[in-house]
Amino acid sequence: MKNLLLLLVPPLAGAVIGFVTNVLAIRMLFRPLRPYYLFGIRIPFTPGILPRERARLARSIGAMVERELLTPEILRERLANAELREKFRLVLSGYTRRIPELFAVTAERFYPHGLAALTGLLRKPEVHAKLVEQGREIVDKAVTGLSSIQRLLIASGQFDRGIKENMPAIIDDLIDRLERQGRRDDVRASVISHAAASLFAGDSLDRTLRGLVSGAGEEGDLDSLLTEKLFRAADSHIGTLLATIDVQTMVRDRIDRMDMLKVEGIILDVMANQFKWIDIFGAILGFLIGLFQALFAWNMR
Repeated sequence: MKNLLLLLVPPLAGAVIGFVTNVLAIRMLFRPLRPYYLFGIRIPFTPGILPRERARLARSIGAMVERELLTPEILRERLANAELREKFRLVLSGYTRRIPELFAVTAERFYPHGLAALTGLLRKPEVHAKLVEQGREIVDKAVTGLSSIQRLLIASGQFDRGIKENMPAIIDDLIDRLERQGRRDDVRASVISHAAASLFAGDSLDRTLRGLVSGAGEEGDLDSLLTEKLFRAADSHIGTLLATIDVQTMVRDRIDRMDMLKVEGIILDVMANQFKWIDIFGAILGFLIGLFQALFAWNMR
């Protein structure tokens, strides 16, 4: 029995030591989170490896992401993917088909501001003076078009002169009437309806937008043309965009701001199975070392 214990205890002890050692080694990657001191001297291995090397790790990951993951070449390759372009076109088509609806909502919201801007423009002194001048010219043209007897009657009564002298008040009254009428719900609805009808009649909007986005010789539906233009613009500005964003600094700062407990949780979630096998292999290795020692000691007796 004694001989059997001498043969079994070293392998079992080695397995326990190997397992516990690996568990502690993995634990020391993350813990403790802060340094501990004894008599003013920092205790070795505090804080853990990741908290202690956090800044350097953040710099390394940021440089790696900028150098290997978010490069202009990789992004251009991704933008050239036909499946990605088709998905983007389908998403875009959902918005272009809602343009009439969005126009109605936007027009309803901004109609009061548009009416106020219009009447404000008409009341500006220089515009108001121009309207008065145009009104007087209209009166003169109207009188000129009358017969001699009609002109004589108007001249004798000085009706035209009275109208022209009161033209500023007439213009003011017309602007006030325009403002009052424009505030009516039925007038607002009619204006928006007529604007939408003229804008979206047939394929007029499609032709207008196509003219804005298409170049010479380009054909295809509006969504495809918009997608192509947007992807071309993105492709031509990728380098400038990445330089502006400064990917390395962005990733480094993001890692620096992360809570180490959260980092620990993320790594453990990803590596849990691998860490488990590291613990098991530590136990197996300790067992084999202990078994070798036991067999060696047994043969040396």
